[in-house]
Amino acid sequence: GRPPAVPAGALHPAWGAVAEEKPLALVERALDGERAPYFTLVHRLARAPTRPGSVWLGLLKEGCDGLFRPTGVVRQAMLGMHFPRLVHVRSDWTLCNGRRRRGGWRLTTLRKRILM
Repeated sequence: GRPPAVPAGALHPAWGAVAEEKPLALVERALDGERAPYFTLVHRLARAPTRPGSVWLGLLKEGCDGLFRPTGVVRQAMLGMHFPRLVHVRSDWTLCNGRRRRGGWRLTTLRKRILM
């Protein structure tokens, strides 16, 4: 089919094509197993995985203004039954006032719901 319609500026050139229009949350558990799970906002990329059960992800980073913007970091994640897992979240592409900052994704899902 047709590639997803993603807003201008919402992708990083290093990523290539994305599989979905909106970002997802990658929920992971700390390696020590003692700290609470945490999440990273990601875009699922339209790349063929090199390992069965894995997906390619482009990472987003939260700015001081609360908006998530694409980084050049690409990662292949092996998904599990519990961790790591991809969670659908609600987010809106938000344009910034002024030219100094580019737009970003505003997360509208409550953070505690993502980690449930």
